[in-house]
Amino acid sequence: DILRSVVCIKNSATYVNQGSGEKTTRSTFGTGFVYKREDGWSYLTTNEHVGKQVEKETVQNFFNSGQPEIWNKVSEEVTIVDNKFDKDKKDDILLSVVRGDTELDTIVLRTKTPLHVAHSYRIGTIQEHIGDQVYAIGYPLGFTKAVTEGTISNPSVKLEGTEHTMMDINTQPGQSGSPVFVRGTDNELYLIGQMRICMPYAMGIGGGFGLATEISELQSVWRIGQEEPLPIPDWFWSPPSNEKKKS
Repeated sequence: DILRSVVCIKNSATYVNQGSGEKTTRSTFGTGFVYKREDGWSYLTTNEHVGKQVEKETVQNFFNSGQPEIWNKVSEEVTIVDNKFDKDKKDDILLSVVRGDTELDTIVLRTKTPLHVAHSYRIGTIQEHIGDQVYAIGYPLGFTKAVTEGTISNPSVKLEGTEHTMMDINTQPGQSGSPVFVRGTDNELYLIGQMRICMPYAMGIGGGFGLATEISELQSVWRIGQEEPLPIPDWFWSPPSNEKKKS
């Protein structure tokens, strides 16, 4: 049930070189989790660094000499794909950004396409303990959907003023945004947070530890248990002209 609510997210952003005008497109992959449907929309979440690439990138040459190259983002498209090898765009699902929180590194996206929302887990306060079994579900390296199992190393770690759970778990790039679950003493699965950082991280490879942002920090951004404001139609911002109305 939960696996069906976990999707692969592709972010394709086009950058233009400020000096030469050269264009390049960079694609990154992460994990999305569909957590509610409301007013005809399916809502899902991932890390903000997955759903929104940097606006400007400065690249220095290998010897760190001369003027650096500045690349500015001119367009960005976020979609649900099968995996990083998916070349067929016909079934890709385009996503729009609803809101995000840079400090928490989380973002909410939505689509009119009906997506599966799992109901086999609970959201609520659960006392985590060192050694508790923990699961992260995502797309390691954007390759395929996978369940990673580990243990809680420290249930309460502060990072830049935000509560995280530290886990002894195998995580890789592509698992950013993965939902993280713990099995309670009542044998129920509890959503405890969102995968944020794999440690250590070097040369595109993650290590054996991970940090998940606590669900208590995320609920207000995700608006779990809260109704979304009614979406304002596009025409509200640019009303059709009289000529268009007549046609």
